[in-house]
Amino acid sequence: MAISLSNPNVFYGWPASGAEGLHTSKDGGKNWTKPRMNGLSDAPFDLAVDPRSPDHVFATTRSGLYESTNGGDNLTLVPNTQEVPVVSLALLKDGNSTVMYGYRFLKSAPGVYRSNNGGKTWEKLWTETDGVVVKLAVAPNDPQIFYAVNENNAVFQSQDSGKTWKEVK
Repeated sequence: MAISLSNPNVFYGWPASGAEGLHTSKDGGKNWTKPRMNGLSDAPFDLAVDPRSPDHVFATTRSGLYESTNGGDNLTLVPNTQEVPVVSLALLKDGNSTVMYGYRFLKSAPGVYRSNNGGKTWEKLWTETDGVVVKLAVAPNDPQIFYAVNENNAVFQSQDSGKTWKEVK
């Protein structure tokens, strides 16, 4: 599930209840519709909404990172992400652009990476994650503070935009 920061009434979700496909709500979860999802064939690991636009949503999948600028009706593969899937994704508004933070399942150096160009290239930040990071989040009141949860339910925090991390106990 993902909630738009620019319009907190807009939700995106992929139900685990048996209802298939991406669902969206524009009224805070009261009513849900199913976008067309053209181009998306895999169930996502994670969903993230661009903090600058409630219609700009990303889905991380086994076959790559997908992007939609029309609320999930049409999704396209972000180039160069099919070989190294992004498992979890967090987005941060930085002036007029959006910065991506994602756990990349890179065989040689899996870890948390940063992209300033929509996922075309990635810079390594942190690889000592003690397992796959299944959820990343940026604190809404302080964009320097990040959280990561790995597959073993360990929670980590960074207070310097992902440069250094410590386990929260």
